[in-house]
Amino acid sequence: MGDTLKQGLAISIGVMLKLQEYFETDYQESMGVQRRRIVEAAVFAETSYCISLRGFEVPKMDLGALRENRVQAEDSVRTGLAPHVGVPLVGRFKAEKGEQCHIIPMAAETHSGLKPLLWINRLIEEREAQGRVKGWAFVDENGEQVAMNYFAESIFDYLVRIQECCPHLINPGINVLEEVGLARSFRRGSNSQAQNRGVPPAIVDRINRWRMEERAKGKASASSMRVLYADAKLLLDMYLRYSSSF
Repeated sequence: MGDTLKQGLAISIGVMLKLQEYFETDYQESMGVQRRRIVEAAVFAETSYCISLRGFEVPKMDLGALRENRVQAEDSVRTGLAPHVGVPLVGRFKAEKGEQCHIIPMAAETHSGLKPLLWINRLIEEREAQGRVKGWAFVDENGEQVAMNYFAESIFDYLVRIQECCPHLINPGINVLEEVGLARSFRRGSNSQAQNRGVPPAIVDRINRWRMEERAKGKASASSMRVLYADAKLLLDMYLRYSSSF
């Protein structure tokens, strides 16, 4: 009957795979600013989904740390680590006071074929072409950090295209512009898929930082990004079990 997508409700893995298909086709056929916006939309969608981020958390991504925290497929033998990227987030988060840092490892590719590391690498390439290797990963033409709504036009355009061509994925009776929410639709779809794939509740809690939020009590982390990533790698299997399962 198609996916019922309402404000804050789930986007399915089927929609995600179709999004990636459209992203890839348009990426290959575009250049310049148009290609850059496709890459940004793809990173927003795949990162939100694969590590269950709220939409307004994605713009908190730090470009310099993102460049450093990657293990490509060709690095796996040397490092002994599965291909992945540690997604670095800096800013204010729910139940926390002051500037916080989080690094969440994300699998390079998921069971169903989502390829978040590919899009992260393309984003880094786009930023290098702009002469940028540090600062916020997502900025506007003035170099200022963007907000979640920066991605809205691109994401909704793709969702409407999917609805028009694939009614089995998004029910034609749904008003996509009103009923899909960037803040939580990808996150809730991620959590639903994790449950469908049998990811243990404790891992789902950890990825979503639910228990961390309960314990935060306003304490800010004094650790550097390098230390945080070293800590995260100790739990790498747990983190990657979540995102690679999709």
